[in-house]
Amino acid sequence: MNFRKRFSLLFFFAISCAMTAQDIPFDFTIGEKYNDRYKFSNLLTISEDGTGGTFLVRSYYSGIVLKPKGYFIEHYDANMQLINEYNYKLRDANLVNGYVANGQIYLIFLNYDHEAFAYEYSVHRSPLSGMNFTKESLLKISSQEVSNPLDKNYYNRNFSSGFTTSVLFNAKKNAFVISTHFKKGKNNQHFIYLFNANL
Repeated sequence: MNFRKRFSLLFFFAISCAMTAQDIPFDFTIGEKYNDRYKFSNLLTISEDGTGGTFLVRSYYSGIVLKPKGYFIEHYDANMQLINEYNYKLRDANLVNGYVANGQIYLIFLNYDHEAFAYEYSVHRSPLSGMNFTKESLLKISSQEVSNPLDKNYYNRNFSSGFTTSVLFNAKKNAFVISTHFKKGKNNQHFIYLFNANL
């Protein structure tokens, strides 16, 4: 019995030494160190610029008690080299999505207007060359204020909260819809608003 244990242990040791692990070619390089001045930030949207480059929009937070201070927009070329960056100082705004079309960057926001008792979708647009944003109202929806109006779970939405809304883009990002749903008692309504990306 003792001989069998030793023999099987020796056999498994010999087999494990003879076997080699899979040889998977793996190569990596470590890039240069990047000091991010907005380290307390959330990436909100990524969009292609039409020439192989990429736009990133992040919301950033600062202060002793971290509060949102604005949106940081970065433009990278096809090799992920930073072309330019812009600090869009805008408080009390909730970015829904963003995209690039016709040489302009479009940022879609959703806010609650306490005086009109309505949710307002607005677009802030700027030419890519000289970040100079203008605001335009897209849609106002009368509703009571709810805790989480923007539903990120597009395909399994919570329709019991009274009001939910979401923004969905097509694959080419040349059109989008704003989907809104109201439910109060027996009143159950769903509206879909279609927009061209050129607005």
